[in-house]
Amino acid sequence: MIKQFNLQFIFTLMLLCLSFHVVAEALKVTIVKSSAEHKNVGEVELASATSSYSVIESQQFEEKHEDLAKLIEHETGVQVRSAGGQGSFSTVSLRGASSEQVMVYLDGMLLNQASGGAVDLSLIPLANVERIEIYRGTVPIELGNASMGGAVNIISKRSSADNMRLKVSLGSFGLQSYVFSSNTGDEKNNFLLSANSISSDNDFVILNDNGTPLNPSDDRYEPRYNNALLQKSLLTKWQYQFNQNHDVDTRFEYLDKKKQLPHRQNYPLAQASFDTSVYDFVTQLNNRSLVNGSMDVGLKIFTRRKDELFNDELIQIGYLSQKVNMNSKKNGSELFSSAKFDSAQLKYRVLFEDEAFEFEDMLNNRAYRDNNRRLLEQGIEYKQYLFNEDLIVNASLRNISVRDRIHAVLDVFGNQIDIGEKKYSESNSQLGAKYRFNAQSFVTVNFADYIRIPSFFELFGDLGYFRGSPDLLNESGFNSDIGYAYTWYKPGSWLHDARFYSGYFFNRVNNLIVRDYNSFGVGVSKNIADADVRGVEFDLKIYPGSFSVFFNTSIIQSVGSSDVLAYDGNSLPGQFEQDYNLYVSYEMQSWIFSMDWDVKKIMFYDRANLLQAPDVSNLNFSILKSWKSSSVEFSVKNSLDKAFMDFQYQPAPGISYYLTYNLKI
Repeated sequence: MIKQFNLQFIFTLMLLCLSFHVVAEALKVTIVKSSAEHKNVGEVELASATSSYSVIESQQFEEKHEDLAKLIEHETGVQVRSAGGQGSFSTVSLRGASSEQVMVYLDGMLLNQASGGAVDLSLIPLANVERIEIYRGTVPIELGNASMGGAVNIISKRSSADNMRLKVSLGSFGLQSYVFSSNTGDEKNNFLLSANSISSDNDFVILNDNGTPLNPSDDRYEPRYNNALLQKSLLTKWQYQFNQNHDVDTRFEYLDKKKQLPHRQNYPLAQASFDTSVYDFVTQLNNRSLVNGSMDVGLKIFTRRKDELFNDELIQIGYLSQKVNMNSKKNGSELFSSAKFDSAQLKYRVLFEDEAFEFEDMLNNRAYRDNNRRLLEQGIEYKQYLFNEDLIVNASLRNISVRDRIHAVLDVFGNQIDIGEKKYSESNSQLGAKYRFNAQSFVTVNFADYIRIPSFFELFGDLGYFRGSPDLLNESGFNSDIGYAYTWYKPGSWLHDARFYSGYFFNRVNNLIVRDYNSFGVGVSKNIADADVRGVEFDLKIYPGSFSVFFNTSIIQSVGSSDVLAYDGNSLPGQFEQDYNLYVSYEMQSWIFSMDWDVKKIMFYDRANLLQAPDVSNLNFSILKSWKSSSVEFSVKNSLDKAFMDFQYQPAPGISYYLTYNLKI
């Protein structure tokens, strides 16, 4: 059990033993900072992180036709589930954890909502992204509360040197994508404007079994009906440099998405739709000159509004006729400080959030307001550098206090449920170490416990694809991992700069919340007694000559326990047990030829392990031709024309073709 590890006691003991050293060092050490790089205070320091992580830079995707979900799916330990087609609902899972157990951040601001379930990755335009950081297992203190699976931190585009960029993509199923961005500025001011639009009919051909999978005589091929997408977004950023140590970074982002929802049996007259509007505003003030320059402080203020309109008046998606307007409003502030000393570092983070959720039944003229979650998070981390910084040890303690005030919600039959107020206060702790044997290799070890409070989505569903469970208990658990990395530094050798990583992880979860799907593809959140999730990861990157070869794999074994004999000992639903990815590219002068092959095996839709998803074998190709300030890419997705679906009755497209033109001035 988690208690036997007693991580909080270990952390407290370490903190008390080292506190005198911290205070003494603060009085005499001055840190000199470079003005060359002005990241916001509170961004993760990757070089000293003990977590297992991957980083995707914009240079890897900005000239190609990609979306966020498919891009991160190529990374070790990452699985993505999509409802099928451009702009469809997509969620991320790390190391076998459910999508609700993975925290998704945008510039350090948590996107997981009290009202929402998992984060829909399709609402984050890749055109507005500078960098993606993926943390598997333990989460750095900079990103708030711990989680079982880990975190995805998305860094938005930064203002840079004066330039303009235009990107146009055309492709199968009526795809049209346009991106325009402009940077301008001087020594003190930098401005960024980025606008993009994407639309698609999503009318790819599918095999319709007419609801009788055991009778192939009535099967037919037909286009996917009522699946179109229209999405637009606008990003503006302003960075102002007061002086070398003080600056402010302000971001405003707007997104509008209109998505039609196909019927599970693909009726031609389907009319269901889901429209989303998102408004984000974040401003952060950075001070890097406190306590003789040894302390950094960042103050962040943010507000986020999300409006959703779900229209299913003809009962083509859910259980009853409905037209529902849902609004989420989140306001908050965060203070982060970091003090550096000769051989130690101390970090503190405090966050306050107030999130309100309103639900309006437009057909019955009923509104449910005053659903509110107030959250206070605090975290402290002590990091010690030993043996000439070859060994890094950190310990962190975090606390989360939540007050839910829920006026009323609707159950699956449309009846009102009065809830009242609930309060939670939980703490969790984390220990991590990174030991560098030499300049080429290091090993990391991490242990952490965590608590996750169910979202309103899990408690009450959405009256569509998911039903609610108001009596859900908090998840609690323990995760651990050990990893080894090696990098070759052999100039002139074909192995130069090659990288290798291998790791093992083990997670134990109590009161695990899983999504169980019935034969109609409708899910419900349920607590099971507990579960063990263990696995191995392997990642290899080599650069022989003009080639680049990336290979990664993860093997996951999950075992759930239950009082119900049919569920006890089964694999957890919604996760592939085997995941393999191979990427090969060849560069010849100004040409790049690339191929990636993704294979996934063994996944069940249900807890009884009776409904098995088809295996995935997805092979993609692309050719990129570059000139001085422009490029053209031609890509083929799913070249084997395989039919697969991450959600039952939600097939993905077959083979598709895309042409992308990119111009930078």
